[in-house]
Amino acid sequence: MATLSLARKGAIILGATLALATLSGSAEARYYGCWGCGAFAAGAIAGAAIAAPYAPPVYYAPRPVYVAPPVAPVVVAPAPMVAYPVCPALPPYPYYCR
Repeated sequence: MATLSLARKGAIILGATLALATLSGSAEARYYGCWGCGAFAAGAIAGAAIAAPYAPPVYYAPRPVYVAPPVAPVVVAPAPMVAYPVCPALPPYPYYCR
């Protein structure tokens, strides 16, 4: 207890005081069907005051590796050629030759 800070000692004393205050009211709990509620509250308050704060574990994962997608070959389309229809020399003529 020598290494605890003054604020922590005050929290423990306040928690113990509140726990003792709840113990006195637990004698009337028999009428309501709750046995030991005051003792449970006293233990919870005292345990919360004494316990060290929780620090979650830190897991270091490797850096993500970004894989570039494969490069697709560039396909160059030939230039469009404009081809006009050729009309036949003899009938029957198609619709575009009339």
